[in-house]
Amino acid sequence: MSARRKRSSSSPERDARQVGFSASTPGAEQPKRNKVTSEVDEVELIAPSDAWTVDTSTIFSPKENRGIRIICIVEKLRVHYDIDVLPTYIGSCALVKDPAHSILGNGEHQIPLKPGLGSDFNHFLKLGVLQPMGGGQAPLDSIIVIDAHDRRRLLVPFGWGAGRHVMDATGGKVIIERMTRTLIHALGDLLQSK
Repeated sequence: MSARRKRSSSSPERDARQVGFSASTPGAEQPKRNKVTSEVDEVELIAPSDAWTVDTSTIFSPKENRGIRIICIVEKLRVHYDIDVLPTYIGSCALVKDPAHSILGNGEHQIPLKPGLGSDFNHFLKLGVLQPMGGGQAPLDSIIVIDAHDRRRLLVPFGWGAGRHVMDATGGKVIIERMTRTLIHALGDLLQSK
């Protein structure tokens, strides 16, 4: 039986990528596709024909319920709540299970905190952001953009799905920056299409 020696990462031998071979060089390894990167790239504005309609009249007041609205769902993380874009939109709010016991605390908030769950309403269910594990009792941290026609046009996940690595020491900040750019571009596109 022959034993094959695995090359350690500290081995002085260099592979094709390190010596500058192009991917088209015969025998050169193709760079591995980064699954997280491709998932993050897939977070984009949903076409109006594919977006579902959401009744936001019980979330926003009549004054707030016009134009583009941003809803920040806060459960376990606050990294997405701290994105600078949120306070610039009049129709922005954060939905939490219970504002009195939120991870955001009881202090001053950059956008209004509203209950997402009550005896006669469940905004998390309407918005499609309930955690399926555990009987759908907890919302999934995310940012949702609703257009002027009450359609859910963008869902940016944080701590799950394409955004599951936002809290990682390596790469988390990059993912947050990319998600923020996606949000800004989507808002720009929606404003132009008004």
